[in-house]
Amino acid sequence: MMKNIKSLFIWQKRNKIFSLRERITYFPYFLLFCFFAFVPLLTTLVYHYNAVYSLTTLQEKLSDLQVRYCRAKVEEKKRLEHSKNFSRADPYFLDKEVEPLQFLLRETEYLETIVKYQTFKNCKSLAERLVFLQKQNHLQFTEKERKQFPLFEEVFLGQISPIELDMQDLKQVLARLEGVKIDNDCKEFPSRPQIFIKNFDLYKRKKSTSEVFCLDLELIQREMK
Repeated sequence: MMKNIKSLFIWQKRNKIFSLRERITYFPYFLLFCFFAFVPLLTTLVYHYNAVYSLTTLQEKLSDLQVRYCRAKVEEKKRLEHSKNFSRADPYFLDKEVEPLQFLLRETEYLETIVKYQTFKNCKSLAERLVFLQKQNHLQFTEKERKQFPLFEEVFLGQISPIELDMQDLKQVLARLEGVKIDNDCKEFPSRPQIFIKNFDLYKRKKSTSEVFCLDLELIQREMK
C-alpha cells in the first residue's frame, strides 16, 4: 500500500514537472501568437490616430488660411478706401491752408494801436515785435527729403524757424494738419493730403506773461501716385 502511494506521488510530481516544461516550451509561441494577433489592431489604431491628426492639422491650416484671407480682404478694402479718400488731395495744401495762417492777432492788433501814439512811436522793442508778428511769425516749411514707394511718395518737411502762437492758434494748426474738426469755428478740409507729424516741439515762450507758446514742427506728407 505504501509503495503504491509513493508511486502515485512520484507520478504526480513527474506530471507537474512535465506540465511546467510544456508551459515553458510553449510560452514563446504564446507570446508570438499574441503579437501577431494584436498587430493588426495596433496598426489600425495607429492609422486611425494619424488620420485624425492629419485631419485636425488640415482643419487648422484651413482655418488659419481663412483668417488670413479675411484679414487680407479687410486690408485691401481699407487700402482702396484710403486711396480713394486721398486721390483728390491737393499737394499744395500746406501752401494754401496752413502757411497763410496768422497768429497772435490780438497782440498784433494791440501793438498796431499803441504804436500810433506819440508816447510809443519811437519804442524800438515794440516796433520790432510788431514787425516780427506781421512778417516773420508764419509757418514756412522746406523740403528735406523725398522717398518713393510703389503707390505713393513721402515728402519730409521741416519748419524754417519756430513760430509763436496761442492756444486758439494751435487748434487751427492741428485741425488742418490732422484733418479733424476742433471747436465750432474750425472747418473740415476735404483736400487735405495724408500728413503725419514726425516731430512736435511745443514750449512756453520765455518771459511771457500770457499763454504764448513756441512751436517747431516736422511733417511727412504722403502723396498718392
